[in-house]
This record gives sequence, C-alpha cells and structure tokens, in this order.
Amino acid sequence: FSNIDSFLKKKEDNSDVVGVFVNKTLFPFQYSFNESDKIVIFLPGAFNRQYSMPKFQRSGYFDDLEYNCISFFDPSLFLTGDFGFTRAWFLGTQEHSYVDLLYQIIKQILSSQRIDSQNVLFFSTSAGGIPAIKLASRFSGSHAYCGNIQTNLLNHYPAYVKKLCMVCFEQELEEAKSSFLDRMSVWDDDADFNLHISQNTADSFHLENHFLPYFSCLKSASRIKFEAMKYTDEKIGHNPLHKNLEIKIIKSIFEKGSFKDCFGRYTTEYLVNY
Repeated sequence: FSNIDSFLKKKEDNSDVVGVFVNKTLFPFQYSFNESDKIVIFLPGAFNRQYSMPKFQRSGYFDDLEYNCISFFDPSLFLTGDFGFTRAWFLGTQEHSYVDLLYQIIKQILSSQRIDSQNVLFFSTSAGGIPAIKLASRFSGSHAYCGNIQTNLLNHYPAYVKKLCMVCFEQELEEAKSSFLDRMSVWDDDADFNLHISQNTADSFHLENHFLPYFSCLKSASRIKFEAMKYTDEKIGHNPLHKNLEIKIIKSIFEKGSFKDCFGRYTTEYLVNY
C-alpha cells in the first residue's frame, strides 16, 4: 500500500500480511483485527538471518489472544545488505527515525479501530525494548512489556553498534552519539505510560549493562508507572520466556491480573513504584 490511509480504506480481510509505505520506507507487518477494544503490538527481537525477510515474530500468538494483534518487522534491516545484522532497533536513517514513522502508522490504526491508548500494549523482548518504550511514551496511559531488553546501545556490543551506525547514519559511533543518542537510549525517557519489565538474572550481560542502570533511571522518573520482576532461569538465559507464560503476562496486563503471579514458578524479586 502506498500509505497507511490506503491500507485502512482498502483492506479486505481482518487478518493478512501487508506492507505500507511511509516517507518512501516500507513497513511490513502481519495483523489480525477483531471487535476487541484492545490491541497488542509486537516489536521484534533479533532476526534469524537463515530466514528470508520479513518475518513476523510472535504472529503465532494471534490465535491465542482475543485482542487485536499486529507484529511489525524492522525495515532498518533492509538497509543492512550483506552485513548480516540481526537487530537494528528501528534506528532508521539520518533523515528519518523509523520509530517516528511507525508511530504515524500505529496512531492511524488506533483511530481506525477506535482503540484508546490505555488499551494498547507494546510487547517486546531484547531488541524490541527501545522502540517499545519510545512508542509507549507517545500514547498516554499505554502499556509496554519488556523482557531482557537493551536499554542503551552505548552499553551494547561496541563493534556491532559501530557498524550499524555507519550503515544507518553514515556516521562513526562517536559522532552518532551526539547526533542520535535519543534513538539509541531510553535512560532519559519519562512519560505517562505503564512499564512492565522483567529480567532474567542468569542473563548477566543484560542485567548489569542494561537492566540495573535503567532501573536506577526509573527510580528518579516522575511520570512512568513501572513494575519490575527479576527472576532466575539458568536454562534459558537471554532467551524469551515460554509462549504460554508470555500469553499469561499479556492477559494479566489487560485484565488487571497480577504481573507478579505470572512468575510464580521462579525465585523472584518484585519492584514497583505504584
């Protein structure tokens, strides 16, 4: 579709795989719409380059949820050619933040489906976390679930981030830090949304470099309402939780259940500011 308006006017099915152009950038996504007043927006973690692009992570959850669902693919990966990048955090280009462009798509979909922002959940793990928080901050009262996420690319793998900055921004990392730090970190973000964040303590890299410093920032945030769960699962490490547990988490957020109780089988530490 040439734009999001064209998609919303011409779509014939309640579920499909489509692509929509915004500012000459193609955003592929898979969706399933129904009469629910709630929507889950899935944002991708690392992409397995053994597959052809695009793929839509957690689209297999759609049939298990009674809500509207969308899974987006990150078009930043189309920019990376043969470099083999697996994650790009919707960084975009010098000219356009792909989070900004994605916001335009989501805003119009919510209006078309008549969904209030407090009934929106951005669901993410790993590389999906930064765009999830960036987007949730723009929809007052919305929710973001983030599991084992990166929170600041300057604390990620320097060689990888340096190469990605050259592809996306055509800048060395040092220059990109001053020009585009707002796209690369959520440590300074503070807005009216509800954050549900979990971290496996067995994933020590993300615990020490991303979760703990971000949690220090959260404690001084005045607008974000958050609950955080630290759990320990040596077997899965950085990998996501089991599908059944992630679905339980989604339902607990929307149906005002207990986020804490979802982790009942684990040894946990629960932290909350509301």
